[in-house]
Amino acid sequence: MESVLFKAIDILEALKIDYWVTDGTLLGIVRENRILPWDSDIDLGVWKSEISSSEIVETLKAHGFNYIEVLPVTDSLRFRIDDVQLDINMYTEHNGETFVKWASNPLGKIDKLIVQITAKIFENDKRSPIRNKEKDPAVIFAVRYVLFFVAFFLTKTMREKMYEFARSRYLYLGTAYPTKLMSTKTIIFKQKEIRVPIKSEEYLKLTYGEDWRTPNRDYIWEEDTANLKAFNYKSK
Repeated sequence: MESVLFKAIDILEALKIDYWVTDGTLLGIVRENRILPWDSDIDLGVWKSEISSSEIVETLKAHGFNYIEVLPVTDSLRFRIDDVQLDINMYTEHNGETFVKWASNPLGKIDKLIVQITAKIFENDKRSPIRNKEKDPAVIFAVRYVLFFVAFFLTKTMREKMYEFARSRYLYLGTAYPTKLMSTKTIIFKQKEIRVPIKSEEYLKLTYGEDWRTPNRDYIWEEDTANLKAFNYKSK
């Protein structure tokens, strides 16, 4: 995972983009001088005002990253390379607060089912490189049947209306920080210069709580994030 982190940093630096290591990747580096072995992705932050998402996507694709287009409308761009996921989170500053928006499945069973099925259809429509981890043959058959039905019977306009409805059912959550914490500094990690928040420990305490130094392999971001912020849905 370190090689993916360093490759992404090199690309952002070549673009002269102000970036910083954030979230679980920052936690592992600051607390344990490593990327946490149970972490599932690499997390980097950039300013949404400095670069368009399309420029990031096209640049990383040119360097071998697969772009994973997802159904919900978030501030996070997801990529995959060498079987490692990279999240580029695009932060916004407003009135002294800096925040980023993600999405989580809705709480209601019906809404959750709607977004999960629609997300599968969307991934198929966009030829997403997301790997299907489902192992139940019956479920695989059902998903394939639905995808065939949608592809055969639904027009593009009908699918877009279905996607828009599903997008509105997600829970949109993220994290928020005082903008004064968002200045960055350079540190050395594995003989590589990387950028991190200048007060990284305070930054981590806001997200992971007072006991951020205690490892928690069962961390669930929707439930355990201390500085969680809720957002209203805005159509694309």
